[in-house]
Amino acid sequence: MADECILPEEILHYIFLRMPTKPLLQLKCLSKHWNCVISNPSFMKARSRRMILAPALPLHAIDISVQGNDMNHSMIKLHFPYAMLEDKEVTIVGSFNGIVFLVLEKAYRPHELILYNPFTGAFKTVPRPPYSDYTNHMYGFGYGTILDDLKIIRIMRYDSANSGSRLYEIFSLKSGSWSSPSVLIGKYHFLKYSGTFVNGYLYWVAARDDHWPIIVALDIKKMVFSEILIPSGCNWNCLGRFNGRLSMICIRSNDFELWVTNDHDSGNLWSKKCLSKYTSLSDHDKSFNVLCVLDDGKLLVVQYPSKQLIVYDMFKESYKEVNTLISFGQLTNLQSIEYQESSISPADMCSTLI
Repeated sequence: MADECILPEEILHYIFLRMPTKPLLQLKCLSKHWNCVISNPSFMKARSRRMILAPALPLHAIDISVQGNDMNHSMIKLHFPYAMLEDKEVTIVGSFNGIVFLVLEKAYRPHELILYNPFTGAFKTVPRPPYSDYTNHMYGFGYGTILDDLKIIRIMRYDSANSGSRLYEIFSLKSGSWSSPSVLIGKYHFLKYSGTFVNGYLYWVAARDDHWPIIVALDIKKMVFSEILIPSGCNWNCLGRFNGRLSMICIRSNDFELWVTNDHDSGNLWSKKCLSKYTSLSDHDKSFNVLCVLDDGKLLVVQYPSKQLIVYDMFKESYKEVNTLISFGQLTNLQSIEYQESSISPADMCSTLI
């Protein structure tokens, strides 16, 4: 554009920092200079906008910072080679520094593991592990105490040679390689395919062999598994993170309950932080599912049969309609994740990515 450099750089920064993501992405395509400004890591760090990866195909992001009910700017179709998704189930596992970990699954084919930046559209494929089969696996994405040692955890099928225990293996982005399979002692039926990462731990909701519901926790630094009891009488719905701590949404009667873990040396593991009525979200002919717990206590909810996406504020007991999903039939264990926009390339995270 002929007039693109008339505005001083600091004015451009001021404008771009405050723009919703959807028009900002459109500006990247209009000008090489604007693209450089917007893609600059220092600009992205200053912008630091949190988004939600929505469970829709094609992949969409939700910009929850958009004011009011501007549905046109709050739902953003993302750039991705959708031919890769054809006839495949997609699991949204986790995110770190704007990079999202996706698992693509097709019957009788090994899983494809993808690291993807929703803001830039860049993606890379993780090398397949030496041991690959076509059964369901559980995944996690996180790190111990060292930020530059991200790991992908894959918990595999039952190992009949070890009395029904499961095998697990680890891909280190630092070394660019898979570990040899190890044995996870204990018979667990995992109820979600994706682990929730909080402060060096990964958490999966599961049931023991006696059908008792628990949370399986993995200390990523020590690579030690343990069990955590859920709050007494809690009909769990979704794990998440609230103010940097592990949280769980429980449903009782017409109430949402937000439970949050305390310090390890505390006498009680869980504290109830919020009790919220959800009657405004549902009536006799509607039901809903919690897809994501946001760090500020809001929930992303999908309402049936309309497939309406709603951001629900538990503390204010208010909600905002986002959009109606077109399709989410190919997403496994329907869920979403919150991520932070960045210009980081997946290729910079590991040298062996394909």
